[in-house]
Amino acid sequence: TLIDLSRTPGAAAVTIERTATGQVAHLGPMVTHAGVVSSPALVDGALPLAQACLEVGSPQLRNAATVVGNIVTASPANDTISALLALGASVTLTSSRGSRTLSIEDFITGFRTTQLAADEMITDLAVPLLGDRSRGIYVNLGNRSAQAISVVHAAVVVHFAADGSTVESARVALGSVASTVVLVAESADALVGRQLDESTIAAAGARAAAAVTPISDVRATAQYRGDTVEVVVGRALHS
Repeated sequence: TLIDLSRTPGAAAVTIERTATGQVAHLGPMVTHAGVVSSPALVDGALPLAQACLEVGSPQLRNAATVVGNIVTASPANDTISALLALGASVTLTSSRGSRTLSIEDFITGFRTTQLAADEMITDLAVPLLGDRSRGIYVNLGNRSAQAISVVHAAVVVHFAADGSTVESARVALGSVASTVVLVAESADALVGRQLDESTIAAAGARAAAAVTPISDVRATAQYRGDTVEVVVGRALHS
């Protein structure tokens, strides 16, 4: 049985919730990649996600493909997953038995596998928006400038302390370098408590490269991926 969700009320909506700790964007399961790119609230508050959505396929595909679909497919090359990991996003799964909410890192369990049960669907994608002292960015490396599966992609979110220059916390996510998109705690740890200068950026990039064990495939060798992880993370932090 094929169920068409396109006329479900609110399924394609983006709403902003104000919480005690900041703002959270809620995306329905039918929000497309183009819908994210065209949302000023998401471009401003969830820039890594908007940048990742812009890398997906062609304009025709971005007009039809959904962000939730990208998550459920759970390929380590899927662009939006690294952005959502870095932003600390979560999904709500709903069935006739009720609802449960999982972080993206808990939802994805392996190569193209997730926690989604046969009778469940994702009804909400919650994305915490960047605050005044936060910055985030997505960087993609592919073999072509468009319509190419990523060789390596990274998303970085950095929260600064009240002085505006000391890193208070950070999340570094890498894609296409493991069986799933991964959060690299070693790289984030190299940033915390330090100024975002050349030596700090170099240390974070080196730790990111040391933390992953990529594979060789038709798009790139493992050595090339390993070498470019440091470059990609460095570019993100410089930006």
